[in-house]
Order: sequence, then structure tokens, then C-alpha cells
Amino acid sequence: MSRLWRDHIGISLEPQRLALVRMARGLSPRVTAKHCEAVRAEEGENPWRPALARLAQLLAEPEWGNAGATVVLSNHFVRYACIPWHEKVSAESEQLALARHRFTKIYGDAAQQGWELRLSAAQDSAPRVASAVEGRLLDAVRQTVARSSLQLCSVQPYLMASFNHCFRRAGKNSAWLAVMEDGMLCLALVKGGQWRQIRMHRDNGMGNLKAWLDRENLAADLGEPCREVLLFAPEAVREPVSLAPYQVQRFDLAAYHGFSPHDDAQYAMAMSGVR
Repeated sequence: MSRLWRDHIGISLEPQRLALVRMARGLSPRVTAKHCEAVRAEEGENPWRPALARLAQLLAEPEWGNAGATVVLSNHFVRYACIPWHEKVSAESEQLALARHRFTKIYGDAAQQGWELRLSAAQDSAPRVASAVEGRLLDAVRQTVARSSLQLCSVQPYLMASFNHCFRRAGKNSAWLAVMEDGMLCLALVKGGQWRQIRMHRDNGMGNLKAWLDRENLAADLGEPCREVLLFAPEAVREPVSLAPYQVQRFDLAAYHGFSPHDDAQYAMAMSGVR
């Protein structure tokens, strides 16, 4: 079977939830299986371990075998930084060293102890997004999938999976991308098609979004504040969002047979990695 027509499984790992969706590709793509359940870490335990232990059990079942797989990591498990472009820093190894130095300045010695770093694709004279994930988490994800019949295609931070969906349709307008999940708000400023700023806030709901946008516009020192907002908040209330003077464009994932972005919002993170 062509790899383009092979089934694909999206898997999301969150501190308190695990979700899987199976997408059958072809002329009429459809979701043929989905599973979501709560997980809970014991005090002092890494918050991702219970989800991966349960994932290993599920992947042993035939329903979740013989497919490609993308794992999407909650923003709770990822750190981000915008790395400015430097004319004298061109080699990828130098870019990564610069990113690690930036993370060390922000987070201290923890950034030097087992964090695995990745950079977004390079563009001439443009800042790049660096993401940092605990190396033990990535190793555990790879080992868990390797013990199954799945082929791991990628491991993606939720911010990047959301960005790919939103900006693919919104073009290159300057905007704040607001990605909301349980207990976490990620605000990323993209100006003229280039990343400018990323901030993470522990928050849970729409009520404080305007205040965070006001604060981040001041911190970005833009001269004129950016008022365009692309909101990706699958599980937030569905009522129209009014955050005047901000213009909010809400994005949902596409609907498929077997998946409704409104009724199946708990699967949105897993679905964000399946395209």
C-alpha cells in the first residue's frame, strides 16, 4: 500500500489525559477509531509517565496497529524561545548552541541537563523558534512506539501543530496566535510572516485573554499594538468571542466522517498532528 494512503494515528500526551485517533486516508479520509481517557501521576512522579504507560498497553491492541503515527506533546511539556537571526551564526550546530544559551538564561541550569532542542525551519534573516523538551520524555515516546507495529513519523509540540493549521489558512498577516488548553495559554506573535515573541501563561479559560494580550503587546514594544488574534481553543466555550479592540478569528479543525471539531473537542490535540 502506498505510504500516502496508509492509515495515520494521532496521539496526544497531556499531564492528565491521553487521546488517540485513527485516520483512514484515501479519496474520503475518515476517523475509524478514537480513544480518550484521564491519567493521573502520583506525587513526585513525572506527569507524562502514566500516559505513556497506558499508551504502551493500547498500542498492543490490533485496533491501533500497522499505521504511521504522530505524537503531539502538550505545551505543559515544552519550553519555547525565539532565537534572533545572527549574520555570523550560520551552522546548525551554532544555532543550537545559541538556542541552548538562550534557554539557560531563561531557565537556568535545567536547560543544560537533558533538554533536547529543536529549531524551526530556517528563513533568511528571520528569527527561529526553538523548542525544548525533556530528553527522557522523548526517549520514552520513541521506545514506546518502537515496541509497537507503528512507524513514528514525528513528535510535535502543540504550538507548532496548531500554527501549521492556523497560518496555513490565514496567510502571512501579523497576528497573535493564542493556543489554549487545560491550564495553559500560549501566545505567539507572528509579524510579517516571522516569529517575534512566544510566552506561556498558566491560565485556564477565556476570561483573562484580553489582559494577557494587552500585557504582551506592551512587552513586545511594537509601537502599534497588534490587534489581530488567531484563536485555537478547541475546548473553550463556543459562544462568540468579543475582546474589543482585538479582532479575533477562531480556528477549528476540519470535520471528517467520525470526527466533529465541536463534539469531539477532547481529540483536537491528537487530530492536530494528523494531516
